[in-house]
Amino acid sequence: FPHHENEIAQSEAFTKKPLAKIWMHVGMVTINGEKMSKSLGNYITIPQLLEKFDPKVFRFFIAGLHYRSRVDFNEKAMAQAAKGLGKWNSFIQGLLAVSGEGENKQVKEIISSAREGFVAAMDEDFNLPNAWAQLHEFESKTNSLISAGKISKRDAENIIAFLKELNEIFGFFEFGKRDEKLPEELMALIEQRELYRKKKDFAQADKIRKDLAANGIELLDTPCGVKWKKV
Repeated sequence: FPHHENEIAQSEAFTKKPLAKIWMHVGMVTINGEKMSKSLGNYITIPQLLEKFDPKVFRFFIAGLHYRSRVDFNEKAMAQAAKGLGKWNSFIQGLLAVSGEGENKQVKEIISSAREGFVAAMDEDFNLPNAWAQLHEFESKTNSLISAGKISKRDAENIIAFLKELNEIFGFFEFGKRDEKLPEELMALIEQRELYRKKKDFAQADKIRKDLAANGIELLDTPCGVKWKKV
């Protein structure tokens, strides 16, 4: 069936203008493994989607897929996307909290390598899964430096500047500094854990870490002291 030719013929006859220069064929959308269709009654509209999910989470979900691949939409996948985006935004919050002087040349090398890898992947037929592999490697290397206390405020600013470049494409990262505080009882647990660590009672310290993790609080032991983030 000459679909493209028919679309061109009727559209250009009506508008007297070229219809399109490029045709992009995308994969089919399924829902919970089944074809999404009105006859099956298993479809979801965009307004319905946005009532239930943050649009940035949906954007993050789509951004992890190759446009040619089949997309299976389901709540589990959206929950994973929400968790993934949350980790990136927590990463940004960690960068915003970095202090210290100096500049680490390794940071610029990591950023440059990530940028080159990202561009190369996108030049390969918009290979987003590969592009994200480059970004996850970048995030992992950067987090290792943060944990080791080897980045300064200037380094953090350079990393954030790169993430803002990416956000011009994706539009889902959040850069506003959160004024988050933990309940007093959780802060008391963190302080108690530090006392156990100083006494080398690591069994009790690990128990508190697990208790906090059960409450959605992850602890990061760094050369600059213990830090926490919500997960």
